[in-house]
Amino acid sequence: MGRMSADAVVMRRLQLRGFAFRDEDEACRIGPWMRFTPTVQALLFGLCTVTGSVPVLLALAVVLATGLATARHPFDLAYNLLIRPLENSPELPASPVRRRLVFLVGALWCLATAWQFSAGNHAAGTTLGALMTASTTLLAATHICIPSRVLDLVARGAAAWRRDDRAG
Repeated sequence: MGRMSADAVVMRRLQLRGFAFRDEDEACRIGPWMRFTPTVQALLFGLCTVTGSVPVLLALAVVLATGLATARHPFDLAYNLLIRPLENSPELPASPVRRRLVFLVGALWCLATAWQFSAGNHAAGTTLGALMTASTTLLAATHICIPSRVLDLVARGAAAWRRDDRAG
């Protein structure tokens, strides 16, 4: 089996997050800009983790819930309205279902982290915050989304289960 080109890797990782592209060129044109939202979130998660900021964690949960409830993450909207015209870069696409499910995971994670900090469980809050920061930093740096990968494995497992059920 041959090695995938860097462009094919970017496209595959974005597809795993639920995005659809016509070809590798399209995926690679948008790829660098798809790092904007996770980069901002990773910085904010890290800041919240270091400071134990419950209000900012709650605000981030609301931001992620907004991304879940709508087709656009608020940071994507900020990019599309403010940065894209200045950079003459491609518009970020609407969030597919899988990405929106990741926002649900993130919102719940923010709430759990905020709860731990507010309850005085700083070690647990710091651990949860560090895991969220690390996961989001990985996404921003490499397009590898751990929750999307888990959702993909669950979906493939469910599909295999249905095939076995029909065959048996």
